[in-house]
Amino acid sequence: MAAVLVAHSHYDHAMDSPTVAERTGAELAGSPSTRHIAESYGFAMDRFRTIQVRTPLRYGAFEVTALPAEHSPRAKFPGTIEHAVHPPASIGEYAQGDCFSFHFAHPDGRVLVHASANFVPGALDGYDADTVYLGIGTLGKQSDRFRRDYWDALVTRTGARRVIPIHWDNFWKPLDRPLTPLPRFADNFRRSLRFLTEKGRAEGVDVRLPVAWERIDPLA
Repeated sequence: MAAVLVAHSHYDHAMDSPTVAERTGAELAGSPSTRHIAESYGFAMDRFRTIQVRTPLRYGAFEVTALPAEHSPRAKFPGTIEHAVHPPASIGEYAQGDCFSFHFAHPDGRVLVHASANFVPGALDGYDADTVYLGIGTLGKQSDRFRRDYWDALVTRTGARRVIPIHWDNFWKPLDRPLTPLPRFADNFRRSLRFLTEKGRAEGVDVRLPVAWERIDPLA
């Protein structure tokens, strides 16, 4: 069975999730806030799974565990969605809801998908990873100490040997064009990339940017 997993319910993460799940025949999994988004699309609710943290889900050979996460600092539109959101809707109607990381355990290795540049201390204890898909949106606007603590919690402590930065591209641009960073008023991408590159070199961690629509084996 395939699944679409929603890390939190802001519009740039969750707005199209019911459509993607519908077109791919996948189950949709997320918070109660994401459930309200799915309801507004007429998504078949017998294919929606409300996520419980630290309760493993099984999809084929993958064991998927949602872990507590924290949105990047000074996030807009906090709170929860309490009713169906019918598009067209304002971005403010897509409240954050619960925030998750996803840990994937497979016979060939382990992957962590962490969508937002923040962390809950200790939340990942006991969950190692070979590869981390690391959210870095607004990381360039944080302090040096924050960036070091973030790397330590998500990379050093999980034992990851590869980092794939995500959530750095300008999501106001269509995906039929090459990915470009968020504009400077939203983030300082160069500062983030310089930090990741330097940490990767110092600790022997392979840091590589993804290319839109290009497949990558995270465990290769």
